[in-house]
Amino acid sequence: MLRGKSFYREVKRVLKPKGIIAIWCYGLLEIPHASDSLNVALQEFYDQIESCWPPERQLIDTQYQTISFPFSDIPTPNYSMTHDWTVKQLIGYFTTWSATQKYIKIHGEDNLLTLMTEISNKWSLTTQIMTINWPLFLRVGQNVII
Repeated sequence: MLRGKSFYREVKRVLKPKGIIAIWCYGLLEIPHASDSLNVALQEFYDQIESCWPPERQLIDTQYQTISFPFSDIPTPNYSMTHDWTVKQLIGYFTTWSATQKYIKIHGEDNLLTLMTEISNKWSLTTQIMTINWPLFLRVGQNVII
């Protein structure tokens, strides 16, 4: 796996002059039509598992703006991904997170199940579908030949 300077050296090797590189990630989900109580329950869940994310998660939280980027930055518009989900799908998604799995290994499932139940209760109806948004963050640059 290439890291840091080795990665950029390889990108510059294969990228044509004035070629474009784009890196992207997505942030924590948002539910635009969520009630205040659901947003509180989601925030409690995020807060509970936050310490279980690997240190590299900080790169996403800072939207890749803190990494070295030896290219001429190109501004991009805001993007997001959206999907319509039930609360069961949302909770299933949360259980795939590495931070959730680490939290369970350290603390067991009981507290996490309480938080998941709280999210379900605040969702209104467990079969109700809500739109979920994930903000996309892009870092786009052009290979400038000197």
